[in-house]
Amino acid sequence: MADLRTVQDMSRTLYHHQWASLDEWVRSVNALADLDDDEIDDLVRRRTLAPEAAILT
Repeated sequence: MADLRTVQDMSRTLYHHQWASLDEWVRSVNALADLDDDEIDDLVRRRTLAPEAAILT
């Protein structure tokens, strides 16, 4: 899951380190690093307004 499109994905990467492999976690951290501030702010805003809509497209 290197695709961090939801706040839940970000949370799993940052706080819930239950990964099948270290490589999977590294890919997710790299994907998180690729998000810019506007994308992160947009995810958080969407999560606040409608949790089910907190998905980047």
